[in-house]
Amino acid sequence: MAKDKPYYPHNPIGSVDSLAKTLGCAPKILRDLTRDTSNSYTCFSISTKKGKEREVYEPKYELKKLQKKINSRIFEKVIYPTYLQGGIKDKASPRDYIQNSKIHAGSKFLISVDLSDFYHSIQADSVTSIFKNFFQFPDDVSEILKSAVTLNDKVPQGACTSSYIANLVFFNSEYSLVSKLRSRGFNYSRLLDDITISSEKIIEHKKVTEIM
Repeated sequence: MAKDKPYYPHNPIGSVDSLAKTLGCAPKILRDLTRDTSNSYTCFSISTKKGKEREVYEPKYELKKLQKKINSRIFEKVIYPTYLQGGIKDKASPRDYIQNSKIHAGSKFLISVDLSDFYHSIQADSVTSIFKNFFQFPDDVSEILKSAVTLNDKVPQGACTSSYIANLVFFNSEYSLVSKLRSRGFNYSRLLDDITISSEKIIEHKKVTEIM
């Protein structure tokens, strides 16, 4: 079951000074930049394939530069299980729509679930939990990082850090679900907000309801 859990193979960042050094900026600049990010985004709307309007929040230059460093120096250091297929840089095991479909190729049974408004439903407390309980960072470090990657206490769609948060938000529960499904002959994958479960056998309706 352990192999199904995301894993951070480095020592925790133990202080704000160490965090600033890791991200390549002065502690004061880091604190100032993350104290209030409400004016550090540009909001615009896009139309989805389903014809709905979706709000996207584009971080402004300085915050975007910081978020890119958080990605490359923290999030991209995590070892992600292969059932997570979206928004992860991994040369050894590429993750994308094509690789995701290969997991379920040849299946006779398929469930596809789209998690509605997924990013905005991830609250700040869950983001803090990722930094405190997954990365094992202390409170002050976790608080600054939470502020750097959230907007109005939610995860903004449009920030480059949001896909990594989406991959880690179930770090303490998803692996158990994957293990249970595998023991019953099912394949599971999640491409950010799209979940796919498949089987090489035809599944009766009662069991489908149970899985859902």
